[in-house]
Amino acid sequence: MTSHEAPCLDHFVAASDALKAASHAAALPLSAFNAVADLRNVGELLFQAAFAIVDTGGIEDRQTLDPYRWGLMLLLELTASLPEEAAALPARWASVTTGGR
Repeated sequence: MTSHEAPCLDHFVAASDALKAASHAAALPLSAFNAVADLRNVGELLFQAAFAIVDTGGIEDRQTLDPYRWGLMLLLELTASLPEEAAALPARWASVTTGGR
């Protein structure tokens, strides 16, 4: 953990804990509760990936991108479990950003 990461981590943990408490209090159905938990995990992995890039000064190092890869895989897995409209969103976005190629 870097000196940059330590203070930010406190805020991230607090936000994650608040989201966890809110999802418990909302009495969500299990599928929605699991989606919230997965999104919390994705956020944590992307946060770690961002600091790994800061620590190494680039994106060339494989270990730097490992948290990003895991976060992306978890996000894609979650997306596949969502209703069709939400699951189709990444494909539509990719089509628009790549010019439909």
